[in-house]
Amino acid sequence: MKENTGRAKVSFFFGIIFISIVFIGALGCGGGSGGGEEAADNSVASDAVDDNESAEEGSSTGGDSSGSTTGGDTSGSTDSGGDTSGGDTGGSTTTDADGDGSISTEDCDDSDATAYPGATETCDGVDNDCDGETDEGGVTATFYADADGDGYGDSATSQTTCPAPDGYVSNADDCDDTDSAINPDAIEVCDTAGVDEDCSGESSGAYSSAGITIDNTNEADVGTGTAADVINDICHVSGNLEIYSTSTLTSLDSLSNISSVDGDITIHYTSNLTDISGLNSITSVGNLKVEANYQLTEFSMLENLETISGNLQILSNPLLTSLTGNSSITEVGGKLYIVDNVALESISGFDALSTTGNLEIRENTSLTEIPEFSSLTSVGLDLYIKNNTAIVSLPGFSALTSVGVNLVISRETSLTDLPSFENLTSIGGFIAIYDNDALTDVPGFSSLPDTGGHLKIYNNDALPIFQVLLKSKI
Repeated sequence: MKENTGRAKVSFFFGIIFISIVFIGALGCGGGSGGGEEAADNSVASDAVDDNESAEEGSSTGGDSSGSTTGGDTSGSTDSGGDTSGGDTGGSTTTDADGDGSISTEDCDDSDATAYPGATETCDGVDNDCDGETDEGGVTATFYADADGDGYGDSATSQTTCPAPDGYVSNADDCDDTDSAINPDAIEVCDTAGVDEDCSGESSGAYSSAGITIDNTNEADVGTGTAADVINDICHVSGNLEIYSTSTLTSLDSLSNISSVDGDITIHYTSNLTDISGLNSITSVGNLKVEANYQLTEFSMLENLETISGNLQILSNPLLTSLTGNSSITEVGGKLYIVDNVALESISGFDALSTTGNLEIRENTSLTEIPEFSSLTSVGLDLYIKNNTAIVSLPGFSALTSVGVNLVISRETSLTDLPSFENLTSIGGFIAIYDNDALTDVPGFSSLPDTGGHLKIYNNDALPIFQVLLKSKI
């Protein structure tokens, strides 16, 4: 029994020694998880070697020191004292915002390229050389009187001094120092006196107090630019502008200076005129008539034209194939006639037209379509659509509410159906639908009350039976 007890004591004694050795070996490895596990697995005889290996591996223990030798956070650095990896430099970076060659820490005004150390001082109210003084050293400059206060000076009246005297400016760009509306920034306008408002050396043109006629006696002058030719310089015509019976004139580009005509524009009986876009600057006119121009193939309504107080007539232009209106025109005060243009195939661009005195589209035998008069609400007198023999259908007059006198659709020999007049509530005369050989249907006039007028529908050979929805008697 004593023998067994002794053995047990010896075993316990050696166990204590073994554990102590292992513990001491672990301490020699630095206490790190990687080095400790390795020391526990090795024998006591190899502790010194293991300690060296553990020292190398254990450099990261106890904290985050990626690439560091100090145990501190110095990412990418080899300096144990701090971060040198390209971070904040404490404001040592400088700029030269105005590009004058002087950095911001030295420049007294880095927003002004005329101000920097070493610059030449000038009379401009600026400390150019950054010495703390302005306009020193006896500097001077020439200033010009600005009597009208528009910011532009008169070259005839000047002073050389510094600073600028009251009422003087540093430029001499005014061409009339008695009128503040005249200066290089002014907008040129067409006026009676031919004033050069923007000081460009040229006025807007002459203000004609009478009419102008261009015919075969003076057409050679148009566009020549000769001193004797006053036509090209005109910007306003108080009377009428007539272009008549010319034989060599092909365009009206030389008249592009004209912006308004108080009277009428008539372009007729020209032999070689193909383009009238030269009148595109015109914004208003009384009557506009384009008639019998034998080489005119296209007509786009004058693109800046806003007001036609009288009639618009496009008549008997034998080669005219297309007519384009102008969406700025909302009213034709008189008649809108598109008549006897035998080659005309299409009409468009009248979608903004809301009122007109008369509307007549007739004798255009090649016409296949007419525009949708979608905004037209009122025709003061008659609405005639006649003898356009190629038209198959008509667009709707969906906005039309009143016709002052008569509504006539006749001799449209290819026409198969009519537009709806569903909102027509007033007609002063009669409705006549006749001699339309291919017509198979007649629309209703459901909104038209009993006005005591007349509805005439006859000689429409393909129309078998119709139902009249008009309350007026036939």
